Amino acid sequence: FIIWSRRELDFRYEARNGAALYQHSARHPDTVIPKVYVELSTEKVLIAEYMRGIARLDNVIFKLDKNPNLRQDLWRDHRINLTDMAYYFMKDGMRQYFIDGFFHADPHPANVFLLPDNRLGYFDFGIMGEVGRERIDLLKIMWGLSRGDLAYVSKIFLAFSKRAFSADIELFRRYKKLDHARYTKVIEKIEEIITDNFRSELEVILAPWYERSADNQYSTFERSASVVFSKMLLKAEEYSVYLPRDVTIFFRSLVIADMVALKLDPEFEMVQ
Repeated sequence: FIIWSRRELDFRYEARNGAALYQHSARHPDTVIPKVYVELSTEKVLIAEYMRGIARLDNVIFKLDKNPNLRQDLWRDHRINLTDMAYYFMKDGMRQYFIDGFFHADPHPANVFLLPDNRLGYFDFGIMGEVGRERIDLLKIMWGLSRGDLAYVSKIFLAFSKRAFSADIELFRRYKKLDHARYTKVIEKIEEIITDNFRSELEVILAPWYERSADNQYSTFERSASVVFSKMLLKAEEYSVYLPRDVTIFFRSLVIADMVALKLDPEFEMVQ
């Protein structure tokens, strides 16, 4: 909280973030980032491109509750399909994280806007995430979750924990070769038991969500990933699995995106 608050109070940091995201998104015409003028921005003044003809997402969601015809109006007048936008919003967040390794970590509705012809844009670049190799492991977790393969998800989750001790394990292997060989099979068996137990715990958490997420008779909150992902991360901590900060931030942004997508399209399925 302290780190992000200090960064958000210095607009030069936000300007650099905006410029970087602008470059990353240049290859994706359906994603619009206002151009930031870094050379004109200072610690207390941020200069960015003025955006015309936008529909801020918080306003759209607010009006949806009051105007059941808004979906048709947006399509007729601006060629904006809210179902398409729900899926594109999720897809674009995945692209930022898994392909670019640089992502908007605070995509709540006031920071996102829609433009004609099904285009999506972002404001406010004070909270961004940057990731390295661990995005491959998280991609494996997301792949496992989408397939319902919880044994695989459990195995990859525990790999995060093991990597934290990789330097110690390597020293032990190098300087205590006989002991390492003797204990390897024992450690492998313990890991197998832990992985199986963790899979059972994940099944208790995730099985009801898989069932609810495909059935729009449940409420938006019941179909959201928010509670499920929170429980999943807390359960991982019980097994001494502490994810890197940017992975945790990505889960947070994913939860926000899921809630927004469900508001735009009550039939939205994150697993899909």
